[in-house]
Amino acid sequence: MRTFSRPVNLRRFDHLQWMTTEKPIWFIVNYLFEIHHYKLLLPGMAKRLHRVDERLFRAECVGRVQKSAKRERSYA
Repeated sequence: MRTFSRPVNLRRFDHLQWMTTEKPIWFIVNYLFEIHHYKLLLPGMAKRLHRVDERLFRAECVGRVQKSAKRERSYA
């Protein structure tokens, strides 16, 4: 995490029925990209960070519980 924003009250999207619509809700994502974010790192700190590659990502997921396709279908 390199930046954060203030909390967003999702009621601002209630008129778009964001909780119950079957349509994509990209308008929330777009709003989150548009609002101001505060930096957590100094430029020198950010330069020393490494991007997460596939191997590291998979290692971080070891032991994580994953839903099986069969289990997801039973809840539908």
